Amino acid sequence: MLLTVPPIGATQLGWYLHDKQTGFDYGMIVGTVSVIYAAYLMYEKKWREEDED
Repeated sequence: MLLTVPPIGATQLGWYLHDKQTGFDYGMIVGTVSVIYAAYLMYEKKWREEDED
């Protein structure tokens, strides 16, 4: 949900308020920030570490 809703919303909002190209630009910027934030959360919660037996 974190990686889909904000970029799509930003694209639609930019498209509605400005024009098609600006909407795509907003979507790309928000999408990049969303991916960085998701990676940060994965790092903080240590989701990528292997289980120790």
